[in-house]
Amino acid sequence: MEIDPERETDRYIKKVKENLQGQVRATMIEEVHRQIDMAKTSPGADEAALFDRITSLVLEELQRFDLIIFDTAPTGHTLRLVSLPEVMGVWMDGMLERRRQTNEHYTQLLNDGEPVEDPIYQTLQERREKFRQVRDILLDPTMTGFLFVMNPERLPIQEARRGIDTLRKHDIPVLGIIVNKVLPDEVDGTFFQKRKEQQLIYLEEINKLFKNIPQIRMELLEEDISTMEHLEIVSMRWEKTIN
Repeated sequence: MEIDPERETDRYIKKVKENLQGQVRATMIEEVHRQIDMAKTSPGADEAALFDRITSLVLEELQRFDLIIFDTAPTGHTLRLVSLPEVMGVWMDGMLERRRQTNEHYTQLLNDGEPVEDPIYQTLQERREKFRQVRDILLDPTMTGFLFVMNPERLPIQEARRGIDTLRKHDIPVLGIIVNKVLPDEVDGTFFQKRKEQQLIYLEEINKLFKNIPQIRMELLEEDISTMEHLEIVSMRWEKTIN
């Protein structure tokens, strides 16, 4: 399936509004909806919506499939996305604490000492628990691994190095690296021979920078990978590389 960030953001905003129905005074609901619509364009809104979708997919579909693969956006966007469980968890803890204090003050005002029924607090608790479960899955190396795909070129190598360093800071396991579009030995012509000499330098740099990370090299193919036969060729070459 292809996740559309804009559509997911709209769906996420709609769900937030639905959760507020009956929990906000009628006189305030229009202004609350206006504020929520404004938040749609704020930085991080797309990532939050995408992470909400990923959370649902992981928790609801994990038992139905042997493997779930997320083909994510370029490194910068992906790093913001995968760091969201930790960031959102801290944010949710703050929200829960403020809500708890509000409920305590409200209980004291009632002078009866009875706890206040608070559906918002319950909703926050449930979301916090979902974030915790997904974070545990992301940090479990027996369940999750992050694969970097890069071309043997200077900028992708530097980008991958920064990305791997960031993931390690968040304790997210890096499973391996796929080096894509490696020129095969049988290339001919002066142009491709020169490019291959340049690639050999970058491949050696990759070996040094990522020496403790498993590596798979994928040769540049003559055609796009678009058929089952192409996939079988890729599979055989990968198996040969691994062995």
